[in-house]
Amino acid sequence: MDHLDGPGVRTLSIAPEVPNASDLHTGGIHPVFAPPGHQRMPTGRFFDVCQYLDYGRRSHRAFRDLVQTRHGLKSTRLACVGDGMGGMAWLSVSWACEDISQTVLRLLDALLPHVGISLRNFAALDRQRSHTLASQEAVRRLNLCWLKMNAQGRILDKDAMADGVLNASSAFRRPPVDRLVLSDPVADREMRSALAALATKPNGRARAFRLSSQPWLDMLLMRSRGDALLDTMEPVIVAYIHGEVAESSDQSEQLADLFGLTFKEAGLAIALSRGQTIREAAVQLGLTEQSAREYTKRIYGKTGTRGQADLVRLLLTSVAAMA
Repeated sequence: MDHLDGPGVRTLSIAPEVPNASDLHTGGIHPVFAPPGHQRMPTGRFFDVCQYLDYGRRSHRAFRDLVQTRHGLKSTRLACVGDGMGGMAWLSVSWACEDISQTVLRLLDALLPHVGISLRNFAALDRQRSHTLASQEAVRRLNLCWLKMNAQGRILDKDAMADGVLNASSAFRRPPVDRLVLSDPVADREMRSALAALATKPNGRARAFRLSSQPWLDMLLMRSRGDALLDTMEPVIVAYIHGEVAESSDQSEQLADLFGLTFKEAGLAIALSRGQTIREAAVQLGLTEQSAREYTKRIYGKTGTRGQADLVRLLLTSVAAMA
């Protein structure tokens, strides 16, 4: 924060306390540390910092010399405002004169509640931003995006990740850009049939599609149940598209951490979780079918699952899916 100069007044921002007073600088912006003893100051009003300074102590003299004397300040008032969640703001107002009217001091005290409101609003917005960023990161790691379409497949809205997912996969045809078109003609016809059915049945069953096996990509179509204006103008269908983010080796490392699987066991578990049969997974991993079956038994034992369906459920609900 910049310092503000006016007739007989200079306001300095209060920065976090620094361990070494020599770290302070005197450029166009003057960062200062809260004066020693500020922890004992009550909140909600301004106090004269001299009440809390002991000039027999080096750190206290440093504050006087670097903050007050160097800038020609004769009087400094300090106030602490809390945001109600553990956050604190320190406000410092300094004058180049010692004669401060009671009217000015009362005005400063009267402003503090409004500063507190502003701080609490700022803190609430910052927490909400933090929550949003964390949620976005979780969705990004799951490689999950959504888009809204009408019954004809025209894209009405989409999230920030949709373009990246659509452009990265050969399962979608690029043009036209305003419609969702699958590269596989058979799958595309099935999707359009599902869109038409969901448009006429608000409570219709959601439809799932496997778009690609390597890398894995699937899609869930369901009727929008939102109350936004867009959702009430015409039947809107939401497509949730999910695909792999991490390489199989990354997921294998996570599964090894979680369940003590070997690298080959983890690779086989991932293949089975994608719906492959033991024979298909064995061919993909370069194993004999008999070896794959032996590995499968070990996987079930280490993960405590009772079969492939149970294994799929476990892997899809574990944090390895977000690796």
